[in-house]
Amino acid sequence: MWIQLDNLYATLLIVKYNMAYRERDRITLSGERPQPFIYKFLYGIVIFSCLLLALVAPIMVFSTLSESFSNFNPVVQADLSVSLQMTSMTHTTSTYLLYESTSKAQLTTVTDKSSSEYKCFATDLTSKYSKTTGKMQTVQFPSSSDTTWRVTPTGLIQLGEWCCS
Repeated sequence: MWIQLDNLYATLLIVKYNMAYRERDRITLSGERPQPFIYKFLYGIVIFSCLLLALVAPIMVFSTLSESFSNFNPVVQADLSVSLQMTSMTHTTSTYLLYESTSKAQLTTVTDKSSSEYKCFATDLTSKYSKTTGKMQTVQFPSSSDTTWRVTPTGLIQLGEWCCS
């Protein structure tokens, strides 16, 4: 019972403030006087800027290309999956998994700036980006796949026909 009375009181308070606002800005709301610039500025530019910031800020903070936050966002896991997808003339699609490696990649941070890996990639990165952070990670995947390549006899015939045609 008391929750209903509290709800009623809150609703009446909102109506009271809405009526006071409408009475205070009666001339502006009726269209006789233009809305002040400060309200246009606050409702337009500031709200738009906040929405734009809410969209762009996560991209800037969590991007691996972000130079200022790259120390806080290193790559911790890499997965690789390579498959062969064939589409026949009848538009049937066959997919064959060739290589898959999940969670077994070796991630190392290259700290020796005189190494050949660092020199090779640093020259490529500085030509594409104005400033590099000086920290680089390399990823090495295992030479053997986690899964075996199992092709059905029908798929092997289709693969042979596709390769020979």
